[in-house]
Amino acid sequence: MKFIATLCLSLLALPLFAQDARPANDSDVNQLIALEKMWNQVQMLRDWRALDNLIGDRFLGTYSSGHLGRKADFIENTRKTMSSPPM
Repeated sequence: MKFIATLCLSLLALPLFAQDARPANDSDVNQLIALEKMWNQVQMLRDWRALDNLIGDRFLGTYSSGHLGRKADFIENTRKTMSSPPM
């Protein structure tokens, strides 16, 4: 019985050790903010070519339908969407 209780407590405690408690440094925060601003600019200017610079080659997008798409698929879909006039 002690073994089972110890095993259960150990399994419950594992997530505590899996978390990274280090806060992001200012450089990381500033870089993330700059990337977010660039992403917004791409959308506002409809510069679908700039997506190639913002998205990594291992990008994998998830759509609301649950469909997964690679970088090329995402850029093509975004290009089609950005080519249509804004609402």
